Amino acid sequence: MNSCSDSSARRITTSLNAKDYLPLIVIGVERYLAFFDEVSKNKLRVWARIAGSHDKTPPRELAKLVTPMLQESIAKERRDAMQELQEAMGHKRSVSGITKVWRSAQQGRGVTLLVEENYRCSAQTDAERMNITPTNNGSGHEVIDDVVDEVIEIVLAKGGRVVFVEDDALKDHKHIALILRY
Repeated sequence: MNSCSDSSARRITTSLNAKDYLPLIVIGVERYLAFFDEVSKNKLRVWARIAGSHDKTPPRELAKLVTPMLQESIAKERRDAMQELQEAMGHKRSVSGITKVWRSAQQGRGVTLLVEENYRCSAQTDAERMNITPTNNGSGHEVIDDVVDEVIEIVLAKGGRVVFVEDDALKDHKHIALILRY
């Protein structure tokens, strides 16, 4: 039995600050959208635009407008990240599997982490927390219940980004891969 497993109970919390990459969907009349483009430093973060006056549109109706655009943008981000991974592999600038990803993330080498949506893994750490060993035993002093969540937090804290992909999309990479800065 593999000590790393999938779980539908993925919960990730991150603090929000100016360097976090969060996608935007901009909604407004044309003149406000134009003004946004003129003054905003976040134009590259815009995933979708909806033109029109929606001041009185109920949230449920806005969600119906936004959802297809958001799904399309997420699918494109996933495709782009998988392509980046393929290119990085060709240049030997990627690692796969939780143990190699953990170590590279700890060293601050990760620029983009790709992880399957429901991938979860328990692991024991060494004294310096630089190396891990996946384990079935989810308890103990040096055991991290979900090392995948920790890797995500490390990559984000060190200025990297995280892209969640569909389950089994990274099967050949042991469910997790990291594109390296160097």
